[in-house]
Amino acid sequence: MAPRPLTRTRDMLSGPHIVAGMLLAIAPCLAPAFGADNVVAKPIVLNDNGAWSWFEDERAVVDAASGQLLVSSVADSAGAGGAGRNGDIDLAALNMATGAVERFVLHAALEDDDHNSASIWVRPDGRYLAMYARHGGDPLSRYRISTAPHDASSWSAEQSFTNAAGATYSNLHYLPADNGGAGRLYNFTRTLNYDPNVLISEDLGATWSYGGKLLTEGGGGDRPYVRYFDDGAKIHFIATERHPRDYDNSIYYGYVQDGQLYNAGGAVVDANVLDASGVAPATLSPVMLTGTVVDGAAMRHMWTVDTAVDANGQPVVAFQARADNDDRDHRFFYGQLSGGAWQVHPLGYAGSYLYAAENDYTGLVSIDPDDPSTVYLSSEVHPATQAQLIGADGQRHYELFRGTTADGGATWTWSPITFNSTRDNIRPVVPQWDETNSAVLWLRGDYFSYTSYDLDVVGLINPDIPTPELALAIDFGATGQLVQSDFDAFTRNAAPTGTGQSESFDSPYAAAGAQVTVTLGGDIQFADGGDDVAAPLGDVAADFARSAGDVTLTLGNLARGNYQLVVYAHDRSVQQADYNIQVNGVAAGRLAPESGANPDVGIASSRILIGASGADDVTLTLARIGDSGDVVLNGLELYFVGAYAPPFDLNADGALDLHDYQKFVQGWQVDLTELTAQQAYELGDLNGDYQNNFADFRLFKSAYIQWNGPAAFAALTAAVPEPAAGAQAVVAASVAVAVGRWSTRFLAAALVLLAGLVVAIRPAAAALTYVDASRSLNTGPAAAFTNGVNNNADDNLWTERTGFASRGNVFQSGDGNGEDAPEISTVLSGLAPHAAYAVYVHFWDASGGVEDWSIRGGFTAGELQLFANPGDAGDVGAANATLASMLDYDTPPDLFTEGNRTMYAGFLGYAPANAAGQLTVYVDDLPSQIGVNNRSWYDGVSYELISVPTLQVNTSTGYLRLVNDTPEAIDIDYYEIRSRGEPLGALNPPGWISLDDQEHDGFGMGWEEATGADAHLLSEGNLTSSTLLGAGDSLSLGNGFAIGAEQDLEFFYASPGGALQQGVVAYATGLAGDFDDDGAVAGPDFLRWQQGALSMPPVAGDLADWQANFGLGSIGRPLSASVPEPPTVWSTFAILLVVFGLRAREATLQGRPGQCTIVGRCGRFGTNRSRLPR
Repeated sequence: MAPRPLTRTRDMLSGPHIVAGMLLAIAPCLAPAFGADNVVAKPIVLNDNGAWSWFEDERAVVDAASGQLLVSSVADSAGAGGAGRNGDIDLAALNMATGAVERFVLHAALEDDDHNSASIWVRPDGRYLAMYARHGGDPLSRYRISTAPHDASSWSAEQSFTNAAGATYSNLHYLPADNGGAGRLYNFTRTLNYDPNVLISEDLGATWSYGGKLLTEGGGGDRPYVRYFDDGAKIHFIATERHPRDYDNSIYYGYVQDGQLYNAGGAVVDANVLDASGVAPATLSPVMLTGTVVDGAAMRHMWTVDTAVDANGQPVVAFQARADNDDRDHRFFYGQLSGGAWQVHPLGYAGSYLYAAENDYTGLVSIDPDDPSTVYLSSEVHPATQAQLIGADGQRHYELFRGTTADGGATWTWSPITFNSTRDNIRPVVPQWDETNSAVLWLRGDYFSYTSYDLDVVGLINPDIPTPELALAIDFGATGQLVQSDFDAFTRNAAPTGTGQSESFDSPYAAAGAQVTVTLGGDIQFADGGDDVAAPLGDVAADFARSAGDVTLTLGNLARGNYQLVVYAHDRSVQQADYNIQVNGVAAGRLAPESGANPDVGIASSRILIGASGADDVTLTLARIGDSGDVVLNGLELYFVGAYAPPFDLNADGALDLHDYQKFVQGWQVDLTELTAQQAYELGDLNGDYQNNFADFRLFKSAYIQWNGPAAFAALTAAVPEPAAGAQAVVAASVAVAVGRWSTRFLAAALVLLAGLVVAIRPAAAALTYVDASRSLNTGPAAAFTNGVNNNADDNLWTERTGFASRGNVFQSGDGNGEDAPEISTVLSGLAPHAAYAVYVHFWDASGGVEDWSIRGGFTAGELQLFANPGDAGDVGAANATLASMLDYDTPPDLFTEGNRTMYAGFLGYAPANAAGQLTVYVDDLPSQIGVNNRSWYDGVSYELISVPTLQVNTSTGYLRLVNDTPEAIDIDYYEIRSRGEPLGALNPPGWISLDDQEHDGFGMGWEEATGADAHLLSEGNLTSSTLLGAGDSLSLGNGFAIGAEQDLEFFYASPGGALQQGVVAYATGLAGDFDDDGAVAGPDFLRWQQGALSMPPVAGDLADWQANFGLGSIGRPLSASVPEPPTVWSTFAILLVVFGLRAREATLQGRPGQCTIVGRCGRFGTNRSRLPR
C-alpha cells in the first residue's frame, strides 16, 4: 500500500541534543503565547487525525540508530480527512534530525476504534514490526514488517494470525534469553474468553503460533485489564480482575520470564504460561486492594494505567481508583516495589471521566521509562489541588502536567505543559529513549467516545518545561476567615469603604524591597462563607471577595519576568457570573465558577500567562459576562516561569513591535507548507499549522495589545511607509508558492478560542423559532410520502407517524429492513424579505449501542450535510449535531426527550429569505439497509434572524459591495472572501479595491491586505483599529468577482476581539458595462476595463458590453447599493447562500494561469495581484 505523506520537512525540535551521533539542527524555542491554548514549547503535529487506547504497546518507539520516532494511531471520520480516513491504522515517522514527518497507512478503513492502534517493535535487524487487531470484530491479529532496516517508507504485505476468538489489543515484548537463548517474541492479546492470551514468534515476528493463556477470571467476558513493560529480561505487568464498571477491582503485579509466571517475590505462580490454562489475577502480588483508605476515602474500582522499571530493575506502576466509589473523583496512584514490598503513594487527582458511557476513562498517566521519577499526567483538575482547570472558552479541559519526585513518590512537584486550553490534552505516552533525551506524546482535541473523536497526535522532543516558582499566594475573604495553609490573607470587613482595597505581601519576586502590592478595584465586598468545604483548597473555596460589577486586580512592584497567574472562584450561595480575565483590555482567560457547598469536581481555576516589565504595574480586569451574578474572587497564586519575553517575537529582537508586524504581513495568507516550522513562525504562523490566517491575525493583534497597551499599536504605526520592494523580495525568495490543499481543519483553526474568546456558532440574535414539519402546511412533495399515517411499509417513501415527537407527529424513513426515501423540503414563510437567518434541522435519535439515527439537510437540493449525535457521528461519517434542548428558543418544540429517544439539531448555516419572505430547507435520509437501527426521524426546523453583513456580488460587472442591511451597526476588523472553485477560483485580485487601497495611507495605518491574496482568497485586516459599518451602510470592494465564474463565494468577517463569523453572499445581475458600480455606463468604466480591473489581459466581450450600454443608467444609483431594490430589479435578483458547514470540505485549489510579476503580491497559488490606478 502506497504511503500517504502527512507533512513536509519541519524543523521543530527544541534544544541541542545528540542522537545516534548526530547533532540535531534545532530551531530556537518559541516563546509561549498569551491567551488561549498555551503549550510550554511548540508541539509537533505527528498526525492530524488519530487516537489510541492504553492497552496496546508500544504505541510509540524511538529508533535511536536512525534518529526516528514512530507512533501508531487510528483515524476517525470526525477528524481531519473525514470519512476518507475513517478507521485507517496509521504509522507516523518523525525524522528527529530534519523534523520531517511522514504518515503511512498500515491498513485502510480497518475500523474507527481507538483500541486498534498498532504495537511497534524494532527488530534486532533494524526492521520494524507493527501488529494490530480490531476491537474483537474478528479473530485476526494482523501484522506488517518494514522491507528495509530503519526505513518506515516501505512495508511487506499484511499477514495475519487467526485466533480462536475475536482479537483485541497487541502488546509486543521480546526476551532474548528465552527459548534456550534463541529469544522469543511475545504478543499479549485479548482473545479466548476475553482473557489475556499469548501469541509467540521464534523468528522475530515473521510467523506466529498460539502460546497460551496468561490470566483468567473464569467467567465469560470477565476480561482482566493488563499493562505490560519489559526490561529485556522480564515482562512486568499489572492487572485487574475485570473492567471497573463491572467489578470492584484491586491491582496485582507479576512478571513473565522464559515462559513462566512469577509474583513479586519471585515465586512461580504458573510454571507454563504457554498452555491453555491461566491463573486468576488475585493469585499474583497485590499492589493495592480495593477498599484501601487513603486520605479518608476508600479506593474502589481500580484500573491499570502504566508500568515501568527503575534503575535497580524494580517495577514502578501507575493506576487509578474511584474515591469512595465516586466516578467524579478519580485518583492516580504511584507504586514502587522496594525491599520486596510495595510502596504506594497518591500521585494526583484525576477528575471525573471523558464521557459518561465509560465513566472510568480518565486523562491517564505515563511514566518516563528512562526516569521513573518523572511522570506525565493528564487531568481536568490540578493533580495537587483538585481545582477545576477552566480553559479560555469557559469549559473544563484536560491539561497535561509533568510531575517529578525525589522521594519515591511521597511528594510531587507539578509543572504545567499545557494550560488555558480550548481542547483536551489526554493520554500521554513517553517512549523509551535514553538518559539524556526524552519525548512526550499526547492526543489533543475532542474525544466523544472510543469510536468518535477529533484529535491530533502531538508531541514535544526534549522540551524545556519550566518549573513554576511560587511568587505569591493570596486567600481573599472577610476578617476572621480561616486562611488556607501556605497562603497569605487579604481580609476586610464585609463592606469596606472606598472603591479600592490594597495590601502588600512579602515575595521573593518583588522588584524593589521585599513586598508586592495587590490592589482590588471596584465596589468590593468580602465574605466568610464558613469552614466546612471539603477539598484541598477548602479554605480558599469557603471565603471570597466579590463585586456586582467588574473588578480590577493590580499587581505592583513585581520583578521583571514572565508569570503564570492562577485565579480561583467559588461560592456556595451567591449567584456568580462567568467572567473574562483581561490584560490591557484583551481577554486572556475565563472563569466559570460553580455554586454549592462542595463542588462536584473542585473549585474553579483559570491559569494565564502574564508578563511584568519590572517598571510598571500589571493590571487585570475581571470582566463580568452578562448582566447577572457577582464577580467572585476567592484566591490567587502567582508563579515565576522565566525571563520577561513577549508572547511573539518574529524577528527575535526581544520586543513585540512594528518590525514583527511587518514580518507578519509578509507571510499573511501565503503558502508556508514548504518551510520549516521556524521559518513559518517568522512569517506569522503563530499556532503551528503552517498557515498565516485569521487565527494568527487574532493572536497577533491580541498579543500586541496585551504587551504594549491598547493605544500602542496606533502610536507606533503613525507614519511608517509601505515595506520596500526589497523587503518583500525576501519573502518571494524564501517562499515556494505551490499548489496546496485546504485543510479540513481550516474553519476549526479559524474558530479556535483565541486569547480567551468565546466563539458562538452563530452571532447574537433573537432566540430560535421552532416550526414543526407538516404535510398540510409546509412540507412536501406529497409523492414522497406513504398514503395515510403510521404505514410502515418498505416502500422507499417517508411515513408520517403520529403520537410521537414534538407536536405529535414525525416523518420517518427506515421502515423494516431499511429504505431510501426521496428528498423532501420544508418552506419557512412569513420571514423578512432578503433578511439573513440561522437555521437548524431537528431530528431524533434512539439510545443504544447499535442505533445510529441521522438526517441530511441543507439549502440547496441535492447538496445536503449529514448530521448525527456526536456519539454516532463517526460511525456514519456525519457532522456532530447539538442537543436541541441546549438551544435558546422563543418558540420551542414541546418535547425534547421521549422514551429512549432524544431530539437533536443540526446547524445548517445562514440563508437569506427570498423577496416573498420564504426560505426552503431540504431534508433527506441516509439510505440504509439496516432499518430501525439507522433510520431518520425528521421533526421540523428552527430559525432566528441574525445580524450579519452581506457581500453583494454583481455578476454582470464583478463588482463587490459589503452591505449592512441589518438595523444594528457592525464593527469589522477582518474579512475573508473565499472561492472553492477547481482549478480556477472565482475571485479577481487585479480588480479588487481593498479597504487598504482606499485609505491611501502608510504601512500599519489601518487596513492591510493579506500578501497571499489570490483567485481563491481575498483577505485583509485592521491591526490598529476597525471600521464601523452603520445600519444601511456599504463598502465598495471593486471588481473582485470574475465575470462568468462559478457562484461559489463564501464570506467571513470578524469584529474586534471576536471570532471569525460567517456572513451572507447574495448575487445580482446589473447593468452590463457599469464596471465601477456607480449606476451608469460612462468613461470611467472604460478606464477600469482598459486597466485590467475585470481581467488581465482585458477581455473583448467586456468591452462590447460597455460599448452596447454606453450612456445608459444614472450616476449615483449603483444596483448593488440600492437597499431595498426596486421591484423590477429585484425580479432579477437571485440570492444564493454559500454555506461553509460545520466541517471544511477538502479541495485542491489552483490559481488562474499566468506569471506572477508583482513582487510580494503573489498569492499562495501564483496569482498576480497588481495595484491598478484608482
